[in-house]
Amino acid sequence: MVQCPLHHQGGISWLLCVMAASAQLVICDAFEPEDILKQIQRYHVTYLLLLPPSTYLRLIDIPNFKEFNLTSVKLVQMSAGGTSPEIILKTYEAFPNCEINYGWGQTESGAGTSSVLTREMASNHSEKINSVGRAMPFFELRIVDEQGRDVQVGEVGECIVRGPSIMSGYFNQPELTAKTLKEGWVHTGDMFKQGQDGYYYIMDRKKDMIKTGGENVFAQEVEGVIRSHPAIQDCAVIGVPDSLFGEAVMSVIKLRTGYTLTAEELQEYCKKQLSSYKKPRYIDFVDSFPVDSAGKIQKFRLREMYKTFLLALNKSSLG
Repeated sequence: MVQCPLHHQGGISWLLCVMAASAQLVICDAFEPEDILKQIQRYHVTYLLLLPPSTYLRLIDIPNFKEFNLTSVKLVQMSAGGTSPEIILKTYEAFPNCEINYGWGQTESGAGTSSVLTREMASNHSEKINSVGRAMPFFELRIVDEQGRDVQVGEVGECIVRGPSIMSGYFNQPELTAKTLKEGWVHTGDMFKQGQDGYYYIMDRKKDMIKTGGENVFAQEVEGVIRSHPAIQDCAVIGVPDSLFGEAVMSVIKLRTGYTLTAEELQEYCKKQLSSYKKPRYIDFVDSFPVDSAGKIQKFRLREMYKTFLLALNKSSLG
C-alpha cells in the first residue's frame, strides 16, 4: 500500500516492484486514516508506505485504531521527513509483525539510501536512529564541498549521487539540468555527513540552513530534538528575519491529539539537548501545515507566512 504520488521516487519504485513481482498495489489518493486501516485489513497489506514519518502517529492516534487487525504488515517504509524514537516505538507497537525501513531519496536520483530501524535502536536512543543508512546497491554517493572536493568523514557537505537510475535531465529545462547534473553526478542540494561506521546523516537542505548571530544552525538537527518530545506530532524549523541576530530560529509545531505544551516548556526542553543559539527563538502552534503532493512540509510557504508578521514585531520592539 502506498500513500504518495506515483510520479515521485517512492511511488514509482514501489509501483515497478509490484509490477515485476505480479503483486497487488493498493493506492491511497488521500490521507483518510480509517479508510487506510480498512484497506490494510481487507487486502492483508504486507508492505506499507505512508509519507512523511509523522503520518504514522496520525494514523495511530485515531480513537478506534485498536479495532483493526494489522498483523499482516511485515514492512513499514518511512521517508520524506525526520523520525524519532517515539515514532519508531509507536509504529512497532501498532504493527507487531513489522520491520521498519527508513531511507532517503530523490526523484532525480531514482534510488537512495536505506536503513533498518530496530526497536532496540529506538529504546536505547542509538545515534543510528537519526541516520538514513547506507547507499543502495549499484548507487554511488559522495559528500563534497563548494569546490566539488570530497570532505573528510564527519564533515558536512553537499550530497552528490551517481548510478544507473539517475535522471537524464529536466524536461525542456537545459539550464537547470546543467546546474544539477554535472559529469554524471546529480547534485542533490542536501547537506550530508558520514559517520565512522559508514552510515549517512542528512543535516539539512542547503537552502534551509539558518545563520543566526554568525552561527550556522541545521534545521533538521533542531527538528530531531523537538520531535523527540512525546507531545509533538510534527514540526518545521525555519529561519526568519530578526532585528537582533539577522536571522532567528523559529519552530512551527503541531501537537498530538490530547496533549498540551507551552512555548516556554518547549524552549526549556530544547535547552537541555541543544546549544543555546540553536533553540527556537520563536514558536507557533498550528493545526496543519502547508504540504506538497508527497506530504512534505513546504517551508518556503511557512517563511512567507511568518516573514511579514515577524518583521513588524521586530520593528515595534525597536520602537
